[in-house]
Amino acid sequence: MKDQLWFRKYKPVQLLTATNCKEVFLVSHTMLDEKRIMKRIQKNIPEYQQTRREAEILLRIKHPNIPVVYDIEEDDENLYIFEENVQGLYFADYKRSYGAFTEKQVILYGQCLCRLLLFLHEDREVLHLDISPCNVIMTSQDIKLIDFGSSEWMNGERRVYRYATPYFAAPELKLSGTVDERADIYAVGRLLLYMYDETAKQNKSLLKILKHCANELESSRFRYIRDVYDRLNEQERTGKRFFGRTLPGRTKD
Repeated sequence: MKDQLWFRKYKPVQLLTATNCKEVFLVSHTMLDEKRIMKRIQKNIPEYQQTRREAEILLRIKHPNIPVVYDIEEDDENLYIFEENVQGLYFADYKRSYGAFTEKQVILYGQCLCRLLLFLHEDREVLHLDISPCNVIMTSQDIKLIDFGSSEWMNGERRVYRYATPYFAAPELKLSGTVDERADIYAVGRLLLYMYDETAKQNKSLLKILKHCANELESSRFRYIRDVYDRLNEQERTGKRFFGRTLPGRTKD
């Protein structure tokens, strides 16, 4: 395998994961001497169209909190996607290893997600629709939101069937109708509630914000992600006397 050269510039370094229909490799760009991730997906499976949609969306979106997609290539049998090699820890892995996040982390990471969703919703008119602990990576300085396979353009074609992670998926995603920003707001609320330390003395006003985001009734949630961002900013200002800016490790309040 190491003697192979894909598309005249990518040399395989390591096979990371493999299923019957999909393989993920760590590869090296021979001209730039840079490590990247390559996904190879068979074109004769249902997931092919979903994966292609994800790659096409990411090619049109550039943001520091989203992995960069560098190239999309195809041959007769497979689709190849070359993207940024993100180093970090999934939210789910962090909680499994270190326990719940502190109040400080919940607010700061919540603000990061809101800023990213402001960009997606207002500047690019994209809904992510699958925000979950397995789709957010903590890096040394920030976060990366991954897996745009369920994403939709706000004014684009609506799918009859949508896939999203149970518990974090808004109830309306089970239906075939139109969804809007509130589906992502629901997922943000669920995610931050999942992160929060349930054994600590909780901030009731913060909990109220998060539960308002995660209301099962779409019409009872915040309407726009900017509303959530403003509320989290208020929470940070309230606790400024002990809130720092160190990310992403566990810190003392």
